[in-house]
Amino acid sequence: MEAPGTAPGSSPLITKPFIAIDRPKPDPLNIGDHCPFLKGGAIMGCAPGFGDLRWGHIMANWPGDNAVFPFSLPLIKQFEGFRGTPYKDSAGIPTIGYGTILYPNGKAVTMLDKPVTEDEASGFLAYQLGLKSKTIAPMLQNAASLHQAAAMLSLTYNIGTAAFQSSTVLRKFNAGDLQAAADAFLLWDKATVDGQHVVVEGLYNRRVAERQIFLTADA
Repeated sequence: MEAPGTAPGSSPLITKPFIAIDRPKPDPLNIGDHCPFLKGGAIMGCAPGFGDLRWGHIMANWPGDNAVFPFSLPLIKQFEGFRGTPYKDSAGIPTIGYGTILYPNGKAVTMLDKPVTEDEASGFLAYQLGLKSKTIAPMLQNAASLHQAAAMLSLTYNIGTAAFQSSTVLRKFNAGDLQAAADAFLLWDKATVDGQHVVVEGLYNRRVAERQIFLTADA
């Protein structure tokens, strides 16, 4: 069992209640041409400079990004919160938008960067989720439902792919113990504050919301 979870580099979190989504709906991201997004059921490509990522890859046990992202994006946006100008997160890492620390071109965010719009921030977020879903999808040994995939993707965005790979959440999911996997989300509710490893209310609320999503049956 892993040590009590810490979400490294977590940005300030919003603690308002999360309302579960009953069925997948295209999220009105209004990203424009910044990055892949779902529009009228079509998969749109990235603009130059955003790589060759395509939103919609499907692997054996992954439901597909087109189906998962409308569940995960609102959850992540709620808890990350939007900040248009650079700021330092709790780990002192320059961050912008919805928790972005690396732009799609691979450049790290700096405190001297110009502000971004919410549309641009949504594009950065969608791009990073696409990268992370491609990384975690092969780790799944059982088929994930839309809600399970969305919850695990949200957790991964917050704690990182390496931490997710070694997590009890993944281990229990692959073992078919879904209740234990859901409960293991709650391990990742701590951060280092003033040198102390403590439970952070925002992280706890985020884990509770992810656990709720994970346990929600697809419509």
